[in-house]
Amino acid sequence: MQQHEIKTVTESEHFGQIIKDYYEKGHLFIKLPNNNLLIEFVKAPENGNIFFNVPNVKNLPQECLIVARRDNELVYGTMKQVEQDKNVFAFMPVKFQIIKLLRKDQRIDLSNGGKRIIFISSMISQIDLETNILAEKKKVDQVKNKITAELGKIFEKMKIFFIGEKQADTRFRYFLTNTNTIYIPDINNAPVDDASAEEQHKYYMENIYAADYQSKSSGFISEITPPLLYRKQMPYGYIQINSAQTLVSSTTLQLKAYASRIEQIFEKSEIFKPSAERFIVIDVSQGGFAIAFKDKKFLRLFQQNVSICVKMLLADKDIDMYAITRHITPDSRMITVGFQILTIEGRNVYDEFLKSLSPDYKDTRDEN
Repeated sequence: MQQHEIKTVTESEHFGQIIKDYYEKGHLFIKLPNNNLLIEFVKAPENGNIFFNVPNVKNLPQECLIVARRDNELVYGTMKQVEQDKNVFAFMPVKFQIIKLLRKDQRIDLSNGGKRIIFISSMISQIDLETNILAEKKKVDQVKNKITAELGKIFEKMKIFFIGEKQADTRFRYFLTNTNTIYIPDINNAPVDDASAEEQHKYYMENIYAADYQSKSSGFISEITPPLLYRKQMPYGYIQINSAQTLVSSTTLQLKAYASRIEQIFEKSEIFKPSAERFIVIDVSQGGFAIAFKDKKFLRLFQQNVSICVKMLLADKDIDMYAITRHITPDSRMITVGFQILTIEGRNVYDEFLKSLSPDYKDTRDEN
């Protein structure tokens, strides 16, 4: 797990030292809406401006976020463009934000090849899932219509939702961080003996039911909604049923069986198409890992704060991981991408692997 120390600097008398410490020596890129653009430091004369070489670009926004990374520190510089000479752009710094990444868990460096060489493969992102579903719309609709017809004979209200059907779906947003089935026996009676059920009921009433005008107007008081999961980890949809009567907990098993059926059909039909590329892992920890590669064409596969599923190829077993991309650091020699692990199918296998790499490995996941 990572924690951050953040320092914001707005006093211009400190800018020169920040530029010298981070921008003259660090890995630099401009953060744009769709990608990170690798740049090079040129000079920083005493007038306070800073010059960068930005290859293959004709123009840039008037205000840019220019990032420097050095070791475990990130510096976000807000800068205004003041002049341009071909590919060399001059900027006037406005403020800097220095973020120091503090690792609570132990990081094991694999970059020197002295430990073991491991890879990730079969990578697919949440964006890829949406793209694949849209590309296979005919097959997807056939499955959706069949299951809808079957469940429609049993329940008062039901629907099947897939990623991409609606931009801001409150239930799907819930499943992005919590893949537990939504079970609300009665909206009018919050659970009192189960802390997790009470927490879910509170979240549901404040964030889902409050925005679901159709359910409110229809008089439904009960809901069961299991997620549809890729490799049992990454959500790409859900099955929702509602009733004007209390739905019993055993119905969740019935709905989960239908969800599993959809997942198996999608897998058999190869709806989802993970990448065939393999990437070498350069460091691992309990809460994350990082990869590195040289070819810039692979940058398109990664977007910051987008979740992914990968297989990590360990010595004697492959394990499935669900993670989120936390930082992308382009460099003239190597590109590194860091991930925060959300869940692992085979956590004990991964922990044993970490222990085999480091005799003083310690599990700190439950420490405050």
